[in-house]
Formats: sequence, C-alpha cells, structure tokens
Amino acid sequence: MNEHWHAGHADRAQTLHSPRWLEREHREHGVHVYDLSEAPDPTIARR
Repeated sequence: MNEHWHAGHADRAQTLHSPRWLEREHREHGVHVYDLSEAPDPTIARR
C-alpha cells in the first residue's frame, strides 16, 4: 500500500510542477477542466 501511495504522491508532484499546469490560463469565473493525461514531461525528474 505504501508503494501505491508513494506512486500517487510522485504523480501529483510531477503534475503540479508541469509547465502545462504552471502556465495554464487563469479565469475568474466558470468551470475549469484540465487534461493532464498526456505523457509526462521528460524534463521533470520523477522521485
């Protein structure tokens, strides 16, 4: 179970450091949908 949790933590960290996430458009109103399901950015190291 710990391995599963650590994998999820690593995925979250990778997503939140992705340029696609950091450089996303910010809108004040409305529904926001982000598709981050593409292959991860190879320039971001996985821990």
